[in-house]
Amino acid sequence: MHPVLLRIGSFTIYTYGLLVAVGIAVVFFLALRRTKRLKYPSEQIIYNLAFTAIIAGLIGARTIHVAAEWGYYRNHLTEIFLLRRGGLAIQGGILFGLVFGTWYLYLTKTSPLPVLDSFFLYLPVGQAIGRLGCFFNGCCYGRPSSLPWAIKFPFLEARVHPTELYYLAAHLGLFFVLNLFSQEENIQKGELTAWYFILYGFIRSLLDNFRGDLLPGFLGLYATQWYAILFTIFGAIMLTTLKINNRKRFKEFRE
Repeated sequence: MHPVLLRIGSFTIYTYGLLVAVGIAVVFFLALRRTKRLKYPSEQIIYNLAFTAIIAGLIGARTIHVAAEWGYYRNHLTEIFLLRRGGLAIQGGILFGLVFGTWYLYLTKTSPLPVLDSFFLYLPVGQAIGRLGCFFNGCCYGRPSSLPWAIKFPFLEARVHPTELYYLAAHLGLFFVLNLFSQEENIQKGELTAWYFILYGFIRSLLDNFRGDLLPGFLGLYATQWYAILFTIFGAIMLTTLKINNRKRFKEFRE
């Protein structure tokens, strides 16, 4: 555990905040490189899209986190804006980033699906880097465990599952799968985005069971698991819609 990376006088650089920023930068760089290779759309649109999605995503991630932990933040209102110390709900970031990013693309009359595919292809890489930040920060820790790879945080009495590292490995695996899909010749625009939501939702539904810092909610599931279920359903609906539309276009072409 190493939450503070560097302290210069009264200025502190937190490991979590730095790694989240690095993760965002890596996703943007890789997505920009892919869109350049595909020659679609213009570079300026990608820069503006990234700015819009990042700002909206940070607001959404913080909003969902604060709402979930309102019992604490209502008595510590000034801490709502202290992002460097952690406290970002990735589901809120993805949802807000997706909505406002798609909205911007429609405003610029840019087809959103191929652009979204480029970002969601590399998003798991950024998430993996962010999970390193969680690990060094000591947040998102797991349930008590006696497994050989269980770890001990100084603020906990027992050794726990290193859920941050579970997420990291799962995100890298998700990127590997999406990258394989991206190389298929007949892949449709939007499929990478749909598969991201399906597989990421599955990952969170499964791995959140090992978390030790979450409180059960409706039907005994964590709020994060309900978000994950919605993600999977959204991805499945999106993928089904893409397949149906593709069959219709193929049928019309043959006629």
